[in-house]
Amino acid sequence: MSMSYRALLLASFLAVAVSDAARATPVTMPAGSPVWMELRSNACDSDGDADCLGSNQAGPNPPNGIPLSTFSESNGTWVTGFGEVQPDQVRSLLSGYTGSFMWISMLDTYTVHGTAVGSFDIAAHLAVSGTAASVTVYTITGVPIEMLTGANVNAEIGTFNPSTAPSFLEQFRVTPFDVNLNSATQSFTSQAVTGGPPFSHPISVATSYTHSTSVGDVFDIAYGVNSALGAGSLDLLNTAVLSFDLPEGVYLTSALGGTFGVVPEPSTALLLASGLVVARRRRASHH
Repeated sequence: MSMSYRALLLASFLAVAVSDAARATPVTMPAGSPVWMELRSNACDSDGDADCLGSNQAGPNPPNGIPLSTFSESNGTWVTGFGEVQPDQVRSLLSGYTGSFMWISMLDTYTVHGTAVGSFDIAAHLAVSGTAASVTVYTITGVPIEMLTGANVNAEIGTFNPSTAPSFLEQFRVTPFDVNLNSATQSFTSQAVTGGPPFSHPISVATSYTHSTSVGDVFDIAYGVNSALGAGSLDLLNTAVLSFDLPEGVYLTSALGGTFGVVPEPSTALLLASGLVVARRRRASHH
């Protein structure tokens, strides 16, 4: 995410937050949680909170998330949200007719296994796919108005901020390792169609990170999948998929229960380990 984009998102957030400051009490992340998601919308103000009350379901491990929920105001504004995190994917839906945000962040700790010798690079990938679509926001003399406005999707790989401060801005929970290389954003030009059919655009956002490691190492990676819109629908139920490029013979296990790469059968692992010991002894004898 570029700094200019972050500044724009922060400005739009503050515009909402300031107007609701008198009665907004954020729902904050519990201490120690490695997964957190927040649904925030103007359509939730009638609940006495700028966050959508009851939507943030925290837990020590996935799956934790936001159950499919709809909130509305008497002025006709509404939002529907859903979020789910698994060790290898993030799924979300944000749909509505008002300024709304869905921020999903997760931290996972990986252990490197295998028979590779020395240091090597592995690449972590986060690929987000889905559909941005219009919604019917109202009708004028029976003619429907389709709108898709202020919509964007952002994917990040970086570090995780565990802050539980009520004033913490959730869109900054994940800080990309490199702002230019480890975040990607797709935005959609505001569009309104009177009397036309519903319309949609594909969503495809991908980002990656290369990490130098070796067998036995333990390291952390955080991921963020953020959605925002003024009106419309951002369907990411096709999932944001987490994957790794790994050298042959290397696999990862994660604190959230994921396994990446091919885990050898016990007998194969024993043979590989025996061969590795022999190879090391031969190299040592040559020295």
